[in-house]
Amino acid sequence: MNPKKQTMRLKHHLKKKGFGDIEIKIYHGEAAARIDPKHGFVSDVTDAARRSFGKYLLSISSAGTGPMHAFTNILNAPAIAIGSTYVFSRIHSPNEFTRIDLLKKATKCMCLILDNFARSS
Repeated sequence: MNPKKQTMRLKHHLKKKGFGDIEIKIYHGEAAARIDPKHGFVSDVTDAARRSFGKYLLSISSAGTGPMHAFTNILNAPAIAIGSTYVFSRIHSPNEFTRIDLLKKATKCMCLILDNFARSS
């Protein structure tokens, strides 16, 4: 997803619905990134997640982002995000939190991802 294209779509939608007088200011945007779920790196990550968390959830899309577009589309390198929180962690709120046991599992997962990636390369 291209942030500029999405902004233009939003402006068009608002204008069409009678809200053309609304001014939208975009301060920054990050392009979306995806890799093929069949990519070998995804297997490295899901194996690490299963070994550290006991199971895994492969989510194709996430509202959160980071500079993954630069890796996937510029460097042609795989990029993936893993989580260390759970649904009630109040993500990005003033009282956001996580549990120590989940941080330990996420740290183990990252180590296993690096190990799996090194062995498969």
